[in-house]
Amino acid sequence: MTRAIKFAHAYFADPHGVRAARAAGYAGSEESLRRTASRTLKRTDVQAELARLAQRSGARAVAKRDQALAVLTAQLLFDPGPYLTIDEDGEPKWDHSALKRDGKAGLETMTIGDRQKAAILLARFEGWFAPKEHTHTVAHQDLARLSDVELQERAKKLGLKV
Repeated sequence: MTRAIKFAHAYFADPHGVRAARAAGYAGSEESLRRTASRTLKRTDVQAELARLAQRSGARAVAKRDQALAVLTAQLLFDPGPYLTIDEDGEPKWDHSALKRDGKAGLETMTIGDRQKAAILLARFEGWFAPKEHTHTVAHQDLARLSDVELQERAKKLGLKV
């Protein structure tokens, strides 16, 4: 079994890229493992293996909307304070048993950027962003009456390549 397929199995069991990469035998810093996980997840053989595992287990390949919203909300609202202590050297240490007990395991690896992404995705889900307005709207009938030369001139005025 290749490392990529081992990654697929680990990721299927626990869909957290860094942990799956470690479990599959990849080494490196958290950031390099994050990049490795991202690249590995894009591989067609890994996608095929994940689909095969999902089909074999009868699991849904896609989360329901409420499940996705719950995950994004948990990421956005996660307060790390109760799960961190400072050791005698002044280094922060995670209380992994408390994280696991409270169902928040995995959230300790989130960055500020991850929380910002969660906020943006939640806002999109909820429709908080107004749709972009188009400033150059022209009725179809108006264009139908123009000659090819007139259409080309209008396109050039709008900065469109003809």
